[in-house]
Amino acid sequence: MRIKAGSQVLVSPYTTHRLEEFWDRPEVFDPDRWADEKAVVKHRYSFIPFGAGPHVCLGQHLFYVEAPLVIANVLSRYRPELTNPQRLTPLPGASVRPKEKLWLRLHPVEGRRAA
Repeated sequence: MRIKAGSQVLVSPYTTHRLEEFWDRPEVFDPDRWADEKAVVKHRYSFIPFGAGPHVCLGQHLFYVEAPLVIANVLSRYRPELTNPQRLTPLPGASVRPKEKLWLRLHPVEGRRAA
């Protein structure tokens, strides 16, 4: 497809991350799709959570170092419980978030002292 010079083009990570050409069962939450043996990138821009090209997020590398440490720390001390499970409606914007409120309760893990 040709794009006319001067046209504006919008690339939606939300849509791109749900293309059947790139992902098996794209509408299903499947964290295992990122397991080492499955994490074969099908196209350079098939997964762009931090943007791409000259506008990629500067905090991307910090996130990949910091997020696992924070998550591991929290989950070693607490067991999360979703207190209001429900179907979620995506609310588009600069980032997609659910229209509904989600409430999470953190229960201290037995034998672990809460910080």
